Amino acid sequence: MAHISADRVADTTSSTGTTALTLDNLPPNGSRAFSAVMSNGDTCYYSLQHVTANEWETGQGTFTGGTLSRDVIFASSAGGSAVSLSAGKKDIYIVLPASKTPLAPVPVNQGGTGATTASDARTSLGLGTLATQNGVFSGVSSGLNTGDQDLSGLVPNTTTINSKALTGNVTLTTADIADSTNKRYVSDAALTVLGSTSGTNSGDQQVFKTIAVAGQPDVVADAPSDTLTLVAGSNITLMTNASTDTVTITSTAAGMTSTQKSQLKLSLLGG
Repeated sequence: MAHISADRVADTTSSTGTTALTLDNLPPNGSRAFSAVMSNGDTCYYSLQHVTANEWETGQGTFTGGTLSRDVIFASSAGGSAVSLSAGKKDIYIVLPASKTPLAPVPVNQGGTGATTASDARTSLGLGTLATQNGVFSGVSSGLNTGDQDLSGLVPNTTTINSKALTGNVTLTTADIADSTNKRYVSDAALTVLGSTSGTNSGDQQVFKTIAVAGQPDVVADAPSDTLTLVAGSNITLMTNASTDTVTITSTAAGMTSTQKSQLKLSLLGG
């Protein structure tokens, strides 16, 4: 079974109604019968015209044992439906209907795209994967903005971003990006800091690093979760208040000697 397209194939039929056409197998001079080019099961496009009445039809039919079925109607005097044929002779031909005529692509050098699809047209015109644009290209487009396109005419986008012309490569900073309720931005330096934290003080941040005391070794945090411990010396009382986050240092000395005062001073300084 094949779809047949052939020149000079014509016949007549006296069939009536909307059923299959029984071919007379009497082609006019200079023409060939359908049976000369078609086998059972083959299909073709046909045109049918009543010799005396205003009845006509174009469609697709299947050839079987000297008859041609009317499978698909493309156009007809019955408004696109199968014509209920009246008595009398009708001429029938193998044709190529206008609705089935392929449109040949117009070559690029003649002002066309050289293609029949949008994808092939972009390839023919060297537009890569850019779907729609009317900008000026400074070379063969790669399909990506790698610096070989002048995007100043790109539509529907604007031609500038924060007064920066869209020509060649454009470097944008966070100041060029508008804020919105569903998208925020940070600087690269801030992003690095955020990447090192969990968002809460869960032990991955150092609250202090070094406490320096004159004349004494520095107290340095050994780990993010290290704890600084205050120790009361002689005649010193330490009082903590968790609700106010304070530590009160109170001297309990009375009538201290100079040696004791010196010891108290050293104790307050971390000794």
